Amino acid sequence: MPDQFSLFSEAMVLGLLLGAYYDLFRALRACCRMRRVLLVFITDGLFWFTATIYCLWFIFYYRWGEIYTFTYIGLASGAVAYYFLLSPHLFGFWYKLMIGLVRIGLFIQQMGRKIQGIFAYPLGRVKKIPGVRRIFHSIYRKTN
Repeated sequence: MPDQFSLFSEAMVLGLLLGAYYDLFRALRACCRMRRVLLVFITDGLFWFTATIYCLWFIFYYRWGEIYTFTYIGLASGAVAYYFLLSPHLFGFWYKLMIGLVRIGLFIQQMGRKIQGIFAYPLGRVKKIPGVRRIFHSIYRKTN
């Protein structure tokens, strides 16, 4: 019986972690304002795929492949406990974290474009030299 209780509590902890993981996806959707059905489908599919991998790993690593009813009850009760007890308090933190990560990503993208512009500037000067356009005509096609 104590072994079953420890396995149930481990499943409950995994349910709590999966609830937090889903909250991250909710925060990402909220900060990026993902309203398109395709993007929601992709993020939900990514969540469920990774959650399935975690659960299968948990079942094979801790249970040696044996599936018990209290494993599912533990997973569900952990997720429900997270949703009702911790999610209202932690969602603001996850939301701010996602906004920060999105801003960092946008900054890196802008810096990449500036660096690309710096390295592409000499090529813009090269095409004004006579005869170079014929040599590199595949690069400098007219976009009329």
